[in-house]
Parts: sequence; structure tokens; C-alpha cells
Amino acid sequence: MKAGLEFCIREGIDKIRLHEQKLAMKLLKVLASDDRFEIYGSLDEDRRVGIASLNIKGIKPDEVCAILDNTFNIAVRSGLHCAPYTHREIGTFPEGMVRISPGYFNTVEEIEETITGLKKIADSCNYIS
Repeated sequence: MKAGLEFCIREGIDKIRLHEQKLAMKLLKVLASDDRFEIYGSLDEDRRVGIASLNIKGIKPDEVCAILDNTFNIAVRSGLHCAPYTHREIGTFPEGMVRISPGYFNTVEEIEETITGLKKIADSCNYIS
């Protein structure tokens, strides 16, 4: 823990936060222009942290996560994320959503691979709006 705190102090919390936010916003902005994706939360950078919450229409979030993991070697989380009442409010209960949490050590290239993987999964669904 000490080493982690020293790293954060050395790098700077703002630098870490901005990098994570930049990665999440890249992913969200690309997917928001695609009708097959449901994006949760604001696309206003001033109102976001470095987390992307989404679903692919017609595919359960746990299936999306399993495919990302097994096919693309991309780790994300699905479910209610300890917030079932929030999911009831926004209409994602009981399945929840896919949460992608880029970290400081993730790269733009990894986000692009994630976008590619998500689009391939959406392609496989043949969703019709």
C-alpha cells in the first residue's frame, strides 16, 4: 500500500484521473454514435470519471463480459455493481450493465481493441433498431 500511495503522490492524482478519464471518454464517444449501444451517464467530460458503463442492445451484459474475456482477453465487469436500486431507477435491473474501468497503465491502443471487440460482439447479435 505504501508503494502505491508513493506512486500516486509522485505521478499526481490529477494526472492519473485525467488519463483514465481520457480513455473512458474515447470509448464512450465512439460507441455513443452507434445505435446498438446504450451508454449510461453523461458524455460531458466535466461530469465523468474514468469509467464507462454500457450495454449492447439485445445481448445480456454477462454474455458480453464472457465474450470479451474468452475471445478478446479483455477483462471488464458486468452486473449490478453493488447498486441494485440505481439499476432499478435507470431500467437495467436485474441484468445490470457492462462496466469498463480503464486504469493508468492502460493505453489508447487497448481502448481501441476494446471498441473493436465490442463492435464485433454487437455485429454478432444482428440487432435491428
